[in-house]
Amino acid sequence: MKNTVSILTAAAAGLVLSSAAFAADLPSKSAPAAAAPAAAPASLDNSLSFEWDPEFRVSNSGINSGKTANAIVDNVGVVKYAHTWFGSLVTGVNYLYTGRVGLTAGAGVNQGEVSQGEFAVGYKIPVGGGVTITPGATIGYAWGATKFGSTSNTKTPFTAATSTGNSAEAYYAFTLAADWKINSQWTWNVVQLRYRDAFNSYYNTPKVQTGVTYAITPSDSVYGIAGYAWKNLYNHDVQISNNYADKWNLAVGYKRSF
Repeated sequence: MKNTVSILTAAAAGLVLSSAAFAADLPSKSAPAAAAPAAAPASLDNSLSFEWDPEFRVSNSGINSGKTANAIVDNVGVVKYAHTWFGSLVTGVNYLYTGRVGLTAGAGVNQGEVSQGEFAVGYKIPVGGGVTITPGATIGYAWGATKFGSTSNTKTPFTAATSTGNSAEAYYAFTLAADWKINSQWTWNVVQLRYRDAFNSYYNTPKVQTGVTYAITPSDSVYGIAGYAWKNLYNHDVQISNNYADKWNLAVGYKRSF
């Protein structure tokens, strides 16, 4: 009898211990399961932009004298890639294609199509209130029907040692931009200033622009730009007041950040 009691006691104790171990393996109703760690936000240090930028002639008594005012003269397509380093330093490469409206490569030495490749660098400086100032510089190279080297200053602002009128040429530009991020979707691109000139030719073409950017998502945005440009046929004068009004432009673009 004692052996029977001992066996039953041991069996009961084993059952209790087994039940406790099984219960320990079950999820607790009082302690919810730990939430999965939040995914790190995607890096948006890279961007790819596509832009269409038609240009229209400004009427004046100088370089555009006798020409139709506000006629479209250039269709410019632009592709830009940029990378932001350390949140402030921006480097990028641009490709610009210009097709002169109504003109072809065979119609004359100064007509047809122009391609430009550029390397650009800028530095973003936050100044408070959502405003960022970005000074920058660009080195570029143009080829095709560039008008560089034309023998007639009455038709082109470019004068070089060659007489072909379509010399490939390196150029430079200095830029200054101010942008105001109004909210998570809207940014006013308050002003974009450019002074551009070539190393061996006249390419004195200062420009001022303004625009707005709308963020569809944190990665996708569209923008519009309006601008006004000058040029000087005969020198490298940086004062806009001494240059001739040349073109105004309206650009639209799409930017993908990733």
